[in-house]
Amino acid sequence: MSVRSSGQLGFSGGSADNRTPIRSREKPVWLVANVLVWVVLLISLSATFVGWYIAHRHDELAARKQFDEQVSRIETGLREELEIYCDVLRGAAALFAASVTVERQEWRAYVDYVKQVSANERFPDGLGYISYVPREKLEAFLKIARQDGAPGFEVKNPGTNADLMILKYLEPESRHATRIGSDVGANHDRRAVAELARDTGKLAITGLMDLYRNQVIGQPGFLMLQPVYQNGKPTVTLEDRRQNIAGWVYGRILAKQLADGIMTRQAQTVRLEVLDHNPSGEDIPILDTAITNAVSAWRVKKVQPRFLATSSLAIGQRVWVLRFTETRAFRAAISRNFEVLTAAGGVLVSLLLSGIVAVLNSTRARAVTMAAQMTVAFREANERLKQEIKEREHSQRLTALQQAVTQVLAESESIAEASPKIMQAVCESAGWSF
Repeated sequence: MSVRSSGQLGFSGGSADNRTPIRSREKPVWLVANVLVWVVLLISLSATFVGWYIAHRHDELAARKQFDEQVSRIETGLREELEIYCDVLRGAAALFAASVTVERQEWRAYVDYVKQVSANERFPDGLGYISYVPREKLEAFLKIARQDGAPGFEVKNPGTNADLMILKYLEPESRHATRIGSDVGANHDRRAVAELARDTGKLAITGLMDLYRNQVIGQPGFLMLQPVYQNGKPTVTLEDRRQNIAGWVYGRILAKQLADGIMTRQAQTVRLEVLDHNPSGEDIPILDTAITNAVSAWRVKKVQPRFLATSSLAIGQRVWVLRFTETRAFRAAISRNFEVLTAAGGVLVSLLLSGIVAVLNSTRARAVTMAAQMTVAFREANERLKQEIKEREHSQRLTALQQAVTQVLAESESIAEASPKIMQAVCESAGWSF
């Protein structure tokens, strides 16, 4: 019993010793498996980010191309609009160049015809003629003007200059009747532009000013002036042009009118700002399509533009700076489907891959655990088998010893005679030397 008890204790102790290191080896397997899942997920998400960035750049480039195309169309439309106004003024100047005099009815007929041809589109808010009148010839001028269908013609607000620039005609007269007869040269800025056009012989425009309709409604705009010289007189030198000036064909251009002419033919997705670059280096706003379209300036300027394009436009001996930015409508119209699908698909694939790796690692871990458990069971069974063999051998040795002792006792006549033989049998059974 003592042998058997010792064997059981030894066997149990051996089983505990075998299980402990196996469990300690299971923890690194799970740790490595979890790290591998996170590594796969990190790599997949990194690849997704790269794919999203490429798709994002693709969408940005496509949006930039669309923005540049719209900028090109708007800039071309602006140049065309201004060129149409310039052509109207040049045509009116040609009328004076081809005639000895242009009477009021002739001027009205000309303006009506041009408006009819243009279908009232792309036509100045007002088209008129400014006469150059030295002060000493003012009475003669008034007499001729009154005989030309305007018996009540008077000079309004004449300046103190030696010469006057009197607005003689302005169509449509029904809208601008109160301005006819005013001295344009009384205003320093307008006189400077008229003198520039006179001295260069080229069309000139003013900076931004407040233009009134019927002296009531003020609207921002600018004036275009094309010089007209006396028929048959030379205009080669500066002195010739100053001496032979007859007047100026005059156009009133409203900023809103110019914006409407451009933007009605374009998508309302690009904001155009026109800045007048004056000689002092300051940029004076001429036109802002966002404000013209009744969008508050602070809301428009609050958004940092993602797309910006600038260019310059030489017009009427001035330089305009054109600034283009995208509007909210443009940003809303940008397609983000490609980059969204790329990001969503990449995230899903990343999760799927990491899930597959997690499942495979879990399966492997379970297989390793099962193998370890089977190994433990095998070792325990082996130990039990060994113990049973030892016990059986021990039992056999005891049986053989008992048989040997019994035989010795049967053959011996006394204990003294049997004792040496019994000791010999015990030693042989135990494997000892005797």
